[in-house]
Amino acid sequence: MKVILLSILMLSLSLVSYATEIPINKLDPITDNAKIEKDKVLIYFWASWCPDCKEKLATVIPDLAKNASDYSVITVNTDRKKERGVEFIQEENVKLPVYRDEEKQIAKLAKVFSVPSWAYLKKDQDKWMLISSSNGFDLEKVKKSMEIK
Repeated sequence: MKVILLSILMLSLSLVSYATEIPINKLDPITDNAKIEKDKVLIYFWASWCPDCKEKLATVIPDLAKNASDYSVITVNTDRKKERGVEFIQEENVKLPVYRDEEKQIAKLAKVFSVPSWAYLKKDQDKWMLISSSNGFDLEKVKKSMEIK
């Protein structure tokens, strides 16, 4: 019994030590509405050349943002050139908060290597901690991770 309890304790301690702090303040805002107002945030990573990203930016992501009561939704443009992202936002009339991760620091820490992708963070005191992330965008996986019904 002691061995089992000790194993559980060690496992829970190891999980805590693997939590990744995400320096979300390193993101560069592109749009005027780029702000995070809640203690939980869904980050959607996208690029202007990605058809799936474009479709999600027009439908799924705005719906998640509209129905968000206890979390914020922000987007991060990953185009190589900032101008492409800015042009896309204007052409497609994107109303969501948009940021840039110029040096890909946030994406690397969240283990995001393709688009579309997402990361879910929670604020712990003054630090943003990565809860989950995934390459690709599976709405059911996002909802399950964020405990959205």
